Amino acid sequence: MTNLIVRHKIEDLNKWKKAVNDGLAFRNASGELSFRAFRAVDEPNHITVLCEWKSLAQAKEFTQSKELRERMESAGVIGQPEFFYLEEVQI
Repeated sequence: MTNLIVRHKIEDLNKWKKAVNDGLAFRNASGELSFRAFRAVDEPNHITVLCEWKSLAQAKEFTQSKELRERMESAGVIGQPEFFYLEEVQI
């Protein structure tokens, strides 16, 4: 499994939350297994998402898709999001 961190700025939290909820089926069909969202304490319009994916290939395909770009734009995402693909280190 792969973890993905997405960081971006948004216009409006309620607008963004609605878009996230509306996109659940799209994300699940793309291979997402879990989704958690956080906002910066000192900058509430800065969002960080942590989600788990079935595979790195599916996560990359999702983040590079035209549909995601369109959905993020309609959700009020400002600027370019940052994507970080992570693999767990066993300690």
